[in-house]
Amino acid sequence: VAAAHEAGEGEAEREALAVLAFGWEGVIRARVALKVPPEDRDDVVVEIQESLMYASFEGKMIGQFGAFLRTITQRRIADYHRTRSRQPGVESLDEGWND
Repeated sequence: VAAAHEAGEGEAEREALAVLAFGWEGVIRARVALKVPPEDRDDVVVEIQESLMYASFEGKMIGQFGAFLRTITQRRIADYHRTRSRQPGVESLDEGWND
């Protein structure tokens, strides 16, 4: 990724990042599984992968990929929990009505 960026090869840089993002999907999923309920994990993983791709397109990827990936993963997990904390819990209105 860094070599493609330095050479000004934007397409090669994006392809390299895609390989890294999807090649590291197992690591991303493992980190997400520690902090996100099973029903929402796929959505958070996709958001992380999207963030990595956007960062590549905008030239914002900095430093070592592992550290960058960890930062993006932590931020998307935090975003997930922040969003959930703002939404009130939902309870079924059917409970107890047919007793």
